[in-house]
Amino acid sequence: MRTAEYWRWRYRNLQTGQICRTMFQMPEEEARAMYGDVERIAGSMTLRQVVEDSHERVHGAEKEPSCRE
Repeated sequence: MRTAEYWRWRYRNLQTGQICRTMFQMPEEEARAMYGDVERIAGSMTLRQVVEDSHERVHGAEKEPSCRE
C-alpha cells in the first residue's frame, strides 16, 4: 500500500468560461485527465492509503456536474 494525496480542484469550464470546483477529492493525475489545467484548493487535501495496483476510482463519476454546462 502507498499513501496518496487526494485534493479538491479548481478548473475552468471550457464551454462556459466559469471557474468550477470538484465536489469530490481525487489525485492530481485523475483531475488533470478529467479537467485539463487544474489548481489545488488549499486546505482540501486528505492522505489515503491505496493499493499499488488499484486503478479503481474512488467516486466512480465520469465527470462531475459541479458547474452547470
